[in-house]
Amino acid sequence: MEKQPQQENERDHIAKPRSLSILEFLAAFDPIGWFDAWFGAWWHRPWSKIHKRFGALGVLKAGLETSVGAGDWRFYIPRTGEFTGWETEKYLSEYGVDVWGRGFTEEYVYFTVKKEQANWAEYLLKRRGVAVISQTINPLNDVYVQRHPPGSTPRAGDKPKRHWWMDFWSGMWK
Repeated sequence: MEKQPQQENERDHIAKPRSLSILEFLAAFDPIGWFDAWFGAWWHRPWSKIHKRFGALGVLKAGLETSVGAGDWRFYIPRTGEFTGWETEKYLSEYGVDVWGRGFTEEYVYFTVKKEQANWAEYLLKRRGVAVISQTINPLNDVYVQRHPPGSTPRAGDKPKRHWWMDFWSGMWK
């Protein structure tokens, strides 16, 4: 007889589907966001490096990966976290990480990076203390991050990546 209450309790803990908010529903119909995600996946792929390393078959494989969305990595961070999506994107761009395919849900902000830069981006985010909700790329990043003080950042490269359009829109909102 005790099995029935346990089964009922187990059913209570099963995640129930969440309904979309009106804002999330409208965000799903964002043609600029669609274009950004599609174009960014093709634009940011390092085609010449792939060709040099793997030849024409490597480029064909990378093209197939990109066409099905396997050539990039999506990160999710909480909307109520310490860092905004904008701050996170600017931070990653200082270290040469290309970000595109931005969006949000009720709970998270998400963005996409190159598959080739995903490990570096994860390390940077964890070292800075950004709460990353996505699947772990490299479990060793947690070990590497523990070697440094919380919230510290590595020394930036010689030439930080500048996006004039990001600076323009940032200036408009301030």
